[in-house]
Amino acid sequence: MLLILFLAPAMAQPLTEESVLYQPHRGSPGDPPPGVREIWLKASDGTQLQAWWLAPAKQGVSSVVYFHGNGGNLNSCRSTVEIYRQLGLGLLAFDYRGYGLSGGTPGEAGLYLDGLAAYDFCRQKSGRIYLHGYSLGGAVASLVATQRQTAGLVLESTFTDVRSLASLRFGMLAALQVKSEFNTLDRIKALRCPILIFHGTLDTTIPVELGKKLHQETRNSSQFCLVEGAGHGNLRHRLGPTYLDKLRKFFCDGPTSYTQYPKTTPTIQADKLLSSFLKKLSTGRVARQPRGQAAL
Repeated sequence: MLLILFLAPAMAQPLTEESVLYQPHRGSPGDPPPGVREIWLKASDGTQLQAWWLAPAKQGVSSVVYFHGNGGNLNSCRSTVEIYRQLGLGLLAFDYRGYGLSGGTPGEAGLYLDGLAAYDFCRQKSGRIYLHGYSLGGAVASLVATQRQTAGLVLESTFTDVRSLASLRFGMLAALQVKSEFNTLDRIKALRCPILIFHGTLDTTIPVELGKKLHQETRNSSQFCLVEGAGHGNLRHRLGPTYLDKLRKFFCDGPTSYTQYPKTTPTIQADKLLSSFLKKLSTGRVARQPRGQAAL
């Protein structure tokens, strides 16, 4: 689950942003589930990424790229694999850099490159591609949706942007310490593909106000599923069979047109897409904070 940095009680020293924003579990996620193939992807900067590929049940069926949250590794995706197996859709789940056996170190720009690499592999296997992001993964998926042909986007327990989340949970002073962007809201406002948003009313990690904001700003293209009594990690359990039904209707009974990139945003290569972001990293405008001990 996503945890955001906050200041120490004395508010004198900021905590390490990366150590709180990224909570990877290093090491093997174990053998993939039956019928799932382990594969390796290569991001455009050469980083090797471990992934699991579940082929569609039938030729011509759509596939989904799944973006997990900020914790764990592929092992946490096993239940997601079974959901998409029941739906008969293809699924690519992958570990970001620095997670599981994937190489590299996690960071915002790198996660975007990882997401684009995952999509590009899946595109070779299926004609229609949907994206599904959980928590932090929703922010990565929304970026990919602006740069690749996307039939639809599922956002599950996702925030608008990191600074707004920090402000809502810990106040403006804490928000001012946040350097990462992960601006889901700005990206989905530019999309023309259908969007399905899940959020629990008792989510204390990413408050439901942020999920509502995502829907309010995309009313013409998004559906909002508010799950009463659900927190950040038990939404699927709380919904029960309704969760699968919602996905089935969205993927299998939704619009048949293949949505292109936002008409107002030209398609660009990943290196060009991230050049301004990387420039800000190098100049300190999105500077990383020194390593320290996280208090969460």
